Order: sequence, then structure tokens, then C-alpha cells
Amino acid sequence: MFYQFIKVVDNPIHNALFRTLYCGGLRRGELIALTVGDYDGKGVKINKTYDEHNHTVTPPKTFNSNRYVRLNKETCDAIDNMLKLYPDIQERNEMWLFGFDKRPAAQNLKRWKDNYY
Repeated sequence: MFYQFIKVVDNPIHNALFRTLYCGGLRRGELIALTVGDYDGKGVKINKTYDEHNHTVTPPKTFNSNRYVRLNKETCDAIDNMLKLYPDIQERNEMWLFGFDKRPAAQNLKRWKDNYY
């Protein structure tokens, strides 16, 4: 079902975002809190989460939530292709991975999914 969905996601940011969410098994708050510096070309470092209720980035609730998630080649390729579209972003590790200067809003994830599916 995911592969049917991802075939129609033509926006490179949305494609990389949904691939990372699905293939990495990330929670929504973990995905939103990712920065460019958390991605190393092979996976992402999970060391923070976005708290939707308080609108803040916080450490994960448990020690074991801090982890490294290796991503498959297709997901890494999607992120790399997205970053190539914005060459200035690659130098700025503190930028949001899927929103750059503005983090993606949690409610947008559902809206974007609904637009494609």
C-alpha cells in the first residue's frame, strides 16, 4: 500500500518526508524535529522530538528513544535529491530537514497525505 502511495507523491520534499517516516519507523514528532545535521547520507540521528501541545522541541521521553536509524537506499536517494534542489541548505546543519527555515507543521503531514491518497 505504501509503494502505491509513494508513486504518486511528486513533490520532492513530501516524497523524502513520507519515505523517512515509513521506512525509518519514526514517530511524527521525531520526524518534525529532524535537522539537516541529523542526516548523514545513510540514516538519521534521533535525539529530539517535537511536542505538538507545547510547540517546543524537547529531548525524547526515554533514554532508549535516542537512537540512530539507518535508512534504505531509496529513502537516502530521495533525501539527497531533495537537498540537491537547495544547495545552500546542505551547509546549514541547524535547518529543519523537511522545512528548512520553518519546521513542518504536524497538521500539514495529514493534509499532504490526504492530497495524494
